Amino acid sequence: MKSVLSFYGVELQSHASVILGLGFITFALVQAWGTLPRDLREGDPLYGIGYSIMVGIVGMEMVRQIWRLYAFGKLASGIIYVSDSVWKQTRDQWNNRIREGQTLVESWEHLFDVTKAEVIAERSLMLNSKLLLGARILALSGNGNVRLRFWVRVAGFVGAFCVSYVLFFRGFDAGYSILSSLLIGLFISGGYLGGRWLSSRVLRLKGVWKAMKRELARLAVNRHGKAISSVNCEST
Repeated sequence: MKSVLSFYGVELQSHASVILGLGFITFALVQAWGTLPRDLREGDPLYGIGYSIMVGIVGMEMVRQIWRLYAFGKLASGIIYVSDSVWKQTRDQWNNRIREGQTLVESWEHLFDVTKAEVIAERSLMLNSKLLLGARILALSGNGNVRLRFWVRVAGFVGAFCVSYVLFFRGFDAGYSILSSLLIGLFISGGYLGGRWLSSRVLRLKGVWKAMKRELARLAVNRHGKAISSVNCEST
């Protein structure tokens, strides 16, 4: 568990540093906006939209980094404060998934200690995040791990876009900025979902291709074996 805790500690430090760096980037963007001539800032709305898009991207990444900071903190605390009951429940659940035919490599008794610690930490994260799971901010993946829903990142983009554009750059008279931020958020969501759909189809095609290659190799081996046996029969 010491090696896993040290890894989680490094992740916590790195994500906290990234959050601090994103805050400085946001401050630099606002400062850069203030240095532009007033006629450019107030005459052309594209400048405000462009800056707001950059601030929105920073906000979306900020949401992701905050989630990872929360996740690794809960993972570390799950290892430190794990109880015997949680340990036994996790072990039984792992072995039950094997008996149900799910694709797990080994039973609990044959896992490495590092793997056991990571599985325990993931289960502790799930148990400590029931409120966020119920609010549909977090979700469970196919293998039971907790992940952040993508709409939360899109909401971070839309929120940062609206705050920067409506409050800082253009004022409340530019209400169409909310609509533009929503459209951009929908565009980002469509690209993300389209990428996931395309990657899943590519992986499925790769699996079909590998299965076909294995079947062709098996047929070739069978034909080769039959050819050798026929030659041996003829020679005898």
